[in-house]
Amino acid sequence: MAKRGKTLTVRQAADLLGVTATTLRNWDKSGKLVPKRNPSNGYRLYSVEDVSSIVAESSEPYTRTPTSQFERATDILDMRTFRRIIRQMSAEFRNSQGGGLLERFEEITKLLYTKLYDERQSTMVKGYVPNFVVGNTESTELAYSRLVALYEEAIRPIAHLTSNGRATLSDDKQAVVRVAMALQTIELLKSEAEVKGAAFEELVRNTFEKTENQQFFTPRVVVDFMAHALGIGEGQTVCDPACGTGGFLVGALGASPRIGHLLGIEIDRRMAWVTQMNLMLHSGDQARVLCEPNSGSLGNSKILKAEIPKEGFDFIITNPPFGSDFTDAEALGRFQLGSGRSSRRRGALFVERCIDWLKPGEGRMAIVLDDSILNGPANADVRALLLRKCHLEAVISLPEVAFKPYASVETSIIFLRKRAIDDHSANQDVFMAIAKEVGKKPNGDPLTIKDANGRTVLHNDLDSILKAWFKYRGKKRLEAASDITAFVRGGKNFFNGQGGENRLDVLYHHPTREAAELTLRRSKYQTYRLAELVDVRNDSLVPRGVDPFITWRYVGLAQIQPRTGEYSVSEVAGDDIKSAVRRFEAGDVVFSKLRPELRKCFVADGKEEDAFVSSECFVLTPKGDQGSMRGRNARLFNEVVEVDGEYLAFILRSDLVFGQLVFQITGTGRPRLSKESVLNVKVPLPPVSVQHQVVKAYKDASRLHQAHRERSRAELVEGEKVLRRVDEYATKTLC
Repeated sequence: MAKRGKTLTVRQAADLLGVTATTLRNWDKSGKLVPKRNPSNGYRLYSVEDVSSIVAESSEPYTRTPTSQFERATDILDMRTFRRIIRQMSAEFRNSQGGGLLERFEEITKLLYTKLYDERQSTMVKGYVPNFVVGNTESTELAYSRLVALYEEAIRPIAHLTSNGRATLSDDKQAVVRVAMALQTIELLKSEAEVKGAAFEELVRNTFEKTENQQFFTPRVVVDFMAHALGIGEGQTVCDPACGTGGFLVGALGASPRIGHLLGIEIDRRMAWVTQMNLMLHSGDQARVLCEPNSGSLGNSKILKAEIPKEGFDFIITNPPFGSDFTDAEALGRFQLGSGRSSRRRGALFVERCIDWLKPGEGRMAIVLDDSILNGPANADVRALLLRKCHLEAVISLPEVAFKPYASVETSIIFLRKRAIDDHSANQDVFMAIAKEVGKKPNGDPLTIKDANGRTVLHNDLDSILKAWFKYRGKKRLEAASDITAFVRGGKNFFNGQGGENRLDVLYHHPTREAAELTLRRSKYQTYRLAELVDVRNDSLVPRGVDPFITWRYVGLAQIQPRTGEYSVSEVAGDDIKSAVRRFEAGDVVFSKLRPELRKCFVADGKEEDAFVSSECFVLTPKGDQGSMRGRNARLFNEVVEVDGEYLAFILRSDLVFGQLVFQITGTGRPRLSKESVLNVKVPLPPVSVQHQVVKAYKDASRLHQAHRERSRAELVEGEKVLRRVDEYATKTLC
C-alpha cells in the first residue's frame, strides 16, 4: 500500500506510467490525474497513491489470477510495448530503494534473463510448470523466493559471468515482484528478435553512455556493413575477441541467423554479462561469452585455449582497443610483434592474435584499426606480418566522426583472408573506399537526410560502398565518378609485403595521387618545386600577449571557404585570440595545412591591409619583385620566371596538388601537412599569359558558381513563401 502524502515529480510519474510528460499534461487537462503544486517553486507533483491506482488499472492483465497450472499468457511484444515495460521496470527499482543506473540495469537484465529461461524450459521440458508468474493473492515473500530460485537455476550454465552481485536477485523484494508482474504476460521467446534486441541495446546505451565507465560503441551502420560484407554463411564459426556489449556478434546473427557457433571474449565481467543477455534476446542461443579478466584475448589461459577451434575460426569480426599499452612481459614474448619489447599497443597485438585464430586458407576477418597501424612508421612490422600471413582484400576509410563524442580518431575497416600454409603468392587487387558519412553527428546524434521518396534516413555512405563491394566481388568493373568513393588498387604493384613501410591506408593509394603524377609527367611546361617559387613568411605572434585590448584584423580557419578561394577578415579583440597567428600582406598566398582535403587557400587582395591568419596556415610570398623572380639555384640561373599569385592559389587548391599531398597527411585527430611536404609539391609554370588565361577561366567559373548559389538561396526563399501561403489558407479556412 502506498504511503499517503508521498509525491512524485513529473518525470518520475511519467516513467512509472510508461508515458511521456506531454501525455501526462494532457491527463491533467482531462482530469484523469490531478497534480498538486510544489509550494516553493510551483512545479507539478503527483500523489503516489493516485499514480499507483492508474498503474494498477493499466496493468490489470499482469495481475490476473492464474490457473492452477500457471497458464501462460500469449501477448507478443512490439517495440513500443517493450520500451514501455523497460521504463516501468527501471522506475520500479528507482522508486523503491533507489540505486544508480548500473544497478537498475543489472536487475532488469537478470529478470529478463530469468523470464527467457522460464519460457525455454516451458517449451523444451514436458510437463514443466512456469514459475515466472505472480498471483493476485500470492504474498510478496513467496513470489520473491520462487523468482530467486528460478534465477539461480537459470544462471548455472553461465556462472562464470555472475560474480560481484550478479549471482542472485536484488534484495528489493517488492520491486522484483512488481517487475515480474509487468513481464509475466508477455512472450519474449516468440517475439521478434529485432524488437527485443533493439530495445535492449537502447537500454544498454542509455545506461553505459551516462556513466563514468563509458564504452566505445561501434556505430550500428558500421557493424552491419562489416557483417554483411564478410558474407557469413550457415553453420560457420564466428568470433569477436573484444566483444564489449556484443554488437558485432549481434550483427553477425543479423547477417546469417543460422551461424554454427558464436564466441565473444571480453575482459570486463559486466560487459560479458551484457553480451550474453544481448545475444539471447537476439535469439543467439548458440553463442558463448567468455570473460578473461586479466589479459583478455591476449592471454594464454587453459580456458581461453579450449575455446579456440583447432582448425581456427571461419570469421573474426571485431573492433579491438586502440590506444592502451600491453606490458605483460611474459605474454609479450608469445607474440612476434611483442618479442623483445617492454610494451606494445594492444591494437597491434590484436592483429597478430586474430590472424593466428583464423582458419588457414579460408578464414576471413573484418577489423577496425586506427590509421596509425596502417600508415605509421612504428607499425611497419605489423603491416609486414599482415601481408605475409594474409591476403589483403579491402580497406574502407571511416570519417573522424565515427567514434565521436568519445574519441577523435581516424580509423579504417580492414578485410583480409588468411593464407594457406604454403601460399606465398603476391597479394591480389585490393578494394578501397572512403566513407565520408556514417549517419552520425559529432555529438553522437543521428545524421539524417531525406531519400528520393521523402523518407528520413541516415546519411550513410556505407550502403553504396557495400553495393560497390559486391559488384567488385562479382568481377564487375567499378564505374569512375567525379567524386570517387570506391576504387581498386593493383595488389601486385602496391602490396607485396617485402620490407619498407608498406602503407595500407586509403589516402596513400588514393586515385588523385596517380592522376597527379600522370599529369605532371605529361605537362608541356616546366615544373618547379613550390619552395623555388615562394618564400615562407614567418612573422608570428600571440595577440593576447602583445596587446589584449586592441582589435586585430584576423582570419580564422572558419573564415576561409573550402575550394573557392573566398575569405573574410574580422575585427577581433586581442584577448579573444589565444593562440599564435601569422601576418600576411597584399599578394601573399595563404594555405591551410589543417584538414587539407578542404582545399582552403586564398591570395590576399591587392588592396588588403596587413592582417593575421591562424597559425594552422602557411603564408607564402612569391619571390622577386612585383610578381617575378630570378632563379636562385643552378637549375634556374639567369632564368626569369613570373608567378601570378591568383594562379598559384588556384593550383594549390587543385587536384594536381592535392594528389601530391594526399598520402602525406598525418595525424588522427586533426590531420595536417608538414611544411616540407607542401614546399616540395611540383607546380607547372606556363608563361604568365597562359597563367592569366587559367585565372580568367577560374574567375568565370567562380561567377557561375556564385550565380548558382544565389539561385539556390532564391529558391529557398520561394519555398518559405509557399509554406506561409498554406498557413494563411488554413487560417482563413478554419477561422
